[in-house]
Amino acid sequence: WKPEEGEQKTGPDDCFRCVTKRGTILSGKKYEMVFEYMPTSVSMHESFWTFSLLGKNASQSFLLAGSVKEPRIGTDKPNVNFSRLLLGANAREKVHIVNKEHIPFSFSIVTSSYEVEGQIPVITVSPTS
Repeated sequence: WKPEEGEQKTGPDDCFRCVTKRGTILSGKKYEMVFEYMPTSVSMHESFWTFSLLGKNASQSFLLAGSVKEPRIGTDKPNVNFSRLLLGANAREKVHIVNKEHIPFSFSIVTSSYEVEGQIPVITVSPTS
């Protein structure tokens, strides 16, 4: 297996990788080829690859295609109401992140998204990952 001419990318746009680049197919048997798809942007990706038999004049082109969509995640509450508080008082509310996808995934909350450098934080988030 090898990428077709003009398809040989080695940067962040290279979403497809052939894990099984060579092997032996026995007569009358099947052989599983593994490709990885690791996109770096939310869009449609395509890549042309060529399968060829060594020592033979036989080859076949393949198109690999993949698309990315944003994960379906949300919270268990549409808003958080801390009610009325006196100045300097504390209140605590819990919000749960809900994964509506069929596969698990990791998350991380960037501290700079809710804290301003040099100021006392008005909110704490736990856990952040």
